[in-house]
Amino acid sequence: MCLYLFLFSILNRGYEVIEAGILGKRRDDKYATTENRNVLYRDTVFMYIIMEMVDGDNDTIYLTNYSRKKIEVKGRTVPQDRILLFDEFFAGYPFLFYVEWKKVESVWSSYSNFCCDRIEPDSIVYSDTTFTVKNLFDTSGTVADPSSRFPLSSPVKLPDFLGTMRYSFTIHRIDILTYKEDIFYEYPWQEHCHLLGIDEEVYRVSYRLDNTVTGWATSFFNLPYIFVSLSRYKNVNWDTKEIPSNKHQAERYIGADCADFVTFAWRRYEEQRNKKMMDYGYSAKFIIEHKVLFYPEEIEMDYDGFFRYNGEKIRFISDSSPSRTGLYVKPGDIMVFGARRGDLKEVWHSAMLFMDRGTEEDGKKGYLDKDDLLVEIICDIPHILEVSLPDFTLVRVED
Repeated sequence: MCLYLFLFSILNRGYEVIEAGILGKRRDDKYATTENRNVLYRDTVFMYIIMEMVDGDNDTIYLTNYSRKKIEVKGRTVPQDRILLFDEFFAGYPFLFYVEWKKVESVWSSYSNFCCDRIEPDSIVYSDTTFTVKNLFDTSGTVADPSSRFPLSSPVKLPDFLGTMRYSFTIHRIDILTYKEDIFYEYPWQEHCHLLGIDEEVYRVSYRLDNTVTGWATSFFNLPYIFVSLSRYKNVNWDTKEIPSNKHQAERYIGADCADFVTFAWRRYEEQRNKKMMDYGYSAKFIIEHKVLFYPEEIEMDYDGFFRYNGEKIRFISDSSPSRTGLYVKPGDIMVFGARRGDLKEVWHSAMLFMDRGTEEDGKKGYLDKDDLLVEIICDIPHILEVSLPDFTLVRVED
């Protein structure tokens, strides 16, 4: 036993864990980074552990199960001579190590920041769930799987890897001399939770369908509905120190209400095109600030389910369609419910057109009809459903 303690002391070399986190890397990336990822669904992210350790002389090393290739931690490149693999550092230790990988997500699918006629922030509750267990020394990486406890409701099949998920890990060790097991390190994600959600320090991967407006909307899948999600433009004083920043809950991938969900998707789309991003607000604001294509009293649905304006079928074009004359709709156009021309007092909801579901066989391809799809968030995580009825005002942000 004395030899065992001596060995442990020598091998441990007095290092202490200063900070740990998750590295992410896609197959074609030149380096791994701790930055949160916004990626396309086909760009699978592989996760690794990075651990900053320091000894009594303030010498710092970084332990990882990635490699000695380029690593960035919080925007800083880690010197390669400071990187060690876990199996190198723990060589000779009388322990076995394994990693319990966990998903961190909201416990509930709906919250409200409005109570008793006033804004009162609702505490977002999170929990973790183990989704895989791996050897600590395994350098193959762990796939950032975004599948959620809240399955997507959609009439059409979409790729499995869509939406946002956060991740954590626990490193376990087993003493091969005594067969006792304990926790070597547990990532403290709970310390990053607060009244308005969870900090960006907890590693996040957001997968989206494509780079269109509706594609960015799919990156919000799995996140909860928050009635009156809080805007960075509101100057509200809460007698609490638990609010870390004035950045909108949607911007931090915490959750959103219907209007802020739509705004989030448009902001991400405008951001990637280096255009001025729209401000967060409320559903009626879309009508006030953008071009109205038609009000519900101006359209009707015929017996075949086609929507008509002045008796003519309404064209449904794709984002890439060159034909943009006359009246047409396209994915990303905003649907505002409850408005009438000159009257916005009854506005209660907003959503976006998502997809023309028509086919050449049914004769509905290229036209707006009741079976086409919208994407929205209301009282639950985002979901996709049929348009069904012409009971909305349609708003165009840009042609």
